[in-house]
Amino acid sequence: MIELELNNIKKNYGLKNVLDGVNFEVKTGERISLIGENGSGKTTTLNMISGALVPTEGKILYEGSDITALPEYEVARMGIRRTFQNIKLCSSMTALENVMLGGQGQDTSIVSFIFQYKKAKRYEAELRDRAEAMLEYIGLQDLRNREVKNLPYGQQKKLE
Repeated sequence: MIELELNNIKKNYGLKNVLDGVNFEVKTGERISLIGENGSGKTTTLNMISGALVPTEGKILYEGSDITALPEYEVARMGIRRTFQNIKLCSSMTALENVMLGGQGQDTSIVSFIFQYKKAKRYEAELRDRAEAMLEYIGLQDLRNREVKNLPYGQQKKLE
């Protein structure tokens, strides 16, 4: 099954043509690499897949759905995210707390916590359960209570 497909992706910045007809697909269980010189469009391609940029032309399909023009937060909700060279984790928090922080929605506020305490506690428990499941999925469940600053770089990247 094809999970990700790029069809004739083009990207222009003004008159500068950065990508001209990129085509590839990633099947279930498959991993690919983007290799090229500086300025060849690798980051631009990843930014378009994650929704940070919209292609000038072409289509990006994820599990058969067109995600070409979806905003980044909607693409992220589908499970497509990218990491950056510099790690963006809260180093004094645990691995579990970092995953929980990343899973919080827009409706969490101190006001709702104070006035809807039971609902907020339920939400926190659900968030913790989802975070525990994600840590298990990526193989870091044994490090859930370790502060991120004490994890090796590779595990920090995996956590991110």
